[in-house]
Amino acid sequence: MAQRPQWSMWLKEWRETISRDRVDELVLRLRGLGFNQEIPYLGFRRKPLVDHMYGGIPRALTAPEWARIKPHLVAWMTDRRERRQMWERRQACSRRLKTFTDALGIAIHSAPPHTDLPLPLDIAKYPEIETILNLSEAAYVPVDAYAELLPPLLERWSAEAKASLRALVVPSPPILAPTSQYSTRQATRDELSLARSVFRCSGCRGTFHARELYAHPCLYGQAVDIGGMLPYALALDDGRLPRFECSAVESARLIHYDGYQPWSTSALRYYGNVAEHIIRLCDKDASVARIADLENCATRLVCRICSVRRRRVLVMNWLCAIDHIIDVHPSRLHDALQKAPMDVSIAARQLDQAYESRMQREQVDTLGWECSRCLFGRLQWLGRADVMAHMQSKHGTASDFDCHQRADARRPESMPVLLLANALKHTEDHDAWEREWMWHHRRRFGYTDLRQGGLEEV
Repeated sequence: MAQRPQWSMWLKEWRETISRDRVDELVLRLRGLGFNQEIPYLGFRRKPLVDHMYGGIPRALTAPEWARIKPHLVAWMTDRRERRQMWERRQACSRRLKTFTDALGIAIHSAPPHTDLPLPLDIAKYPEIETILNLSEAAYVPVDAYAELLPPLLERWSAEAKASLRALVVPSPPILAPTSQYSTRQATRDELSLARSVFRCSGCRGTFHARELYAHPCLYGQAVDIGGMLPYALALDDGRLPRFECSAVESARLIHYDGYQPWSTSALRYYGNVAEHIIRLCDKDASVARIADLENCATRLVCRICSVRRRRVLVMNWLCAIDHIIDVHPSRLHDALQKAPMDVSIAARQLDQAYESRMQREQVDTLGWECSRCLFGRLQWLGRADVMAHMQSKHGTASDFDCHQRADARRPESMPVLLLANALKHTEDHDAWEREWMWHHRRRFGYTDLRQGGLEEV
């Protein structure tokens, strides 16, 4: 009884020895069949062959058995050869993607300022770039090879991005034939340049105009889980050859750009009907009013639902009114807002100016900066100091001209202002709604004379 464990150990070693000899014999025969280049990819311990149904069996390989299992092993090795070649093509594509990214950085840096520029992953999807990426590994593609190819692709991307946004826009009623210079501009208007072109992003719940969306990070969806993607390079120690679920170029793009997908409007929803109603409340024509016309507008709006006559008024500009309707009163578009009286508008503008000057004195670091050379920061919300540090380490320069803030981050802050009656300056006089507002928006409330009610008669 005491020797049984020792016999079990000897039997286990004997079976392992026979299994190793069988695997070595199979390797020799596979080399003779022309699979010599695939043998190193089996790993140091030949684990894939050991785990094969005809591989690590504790039985010596005979000639009749080899004739029977030979077709199965040949098909298995042929499949591994195809997967290995796919991996080699993907690694070649990854090296070319780096060259392409450098070339696009040069084209972006030389582009005119204030141009809607894409990321490299937006241009890498075009067939012209895929053709270069699919070239053989021996082909040499320098950075200069993209010099004439990239400018037309940049223009194509800009046109396609604008077309995608126009597809979401519900057009205004048709315009009659022009009879004057003013009506000519009205007839040839671009819907995306109007103030009514308002979109809501489902990712960050932010409201933006069309011109602010070309660099918005939420529109670059990360649809692929980075942790579940294939590794960057093969590990030769275990012999694994994972199978591709897509082409070599697509897999190289996913791993090179961290799984991010090209710019898309799938996360956007159009709210032009809300913007049109609010623009009309500001005494503007929604069919021709542009963003600059509303930014220079001194009109303020009051929420009739959140306000109490002679006690408090919730005042907001046109941008904030759009957010307020979408988030708070989505079913009360036509009766929630009204034009604020002159004294209330003046008090609200003074409070806004005091808030902006206070923010400037405190030098609050804004987010949304990106590098003008490589667009670093496009997919994140970084401060100016972070982008300057990147430029110093990556490009060897920290010039202010090579760093800019994205259009979606330059959007003016739109927050409502709560104006309370002078009689409510004591804390015990505030109700629960007012106390909660003052707690969350400590610098967005003030006191004024509301003896006239603060609301216009409706």
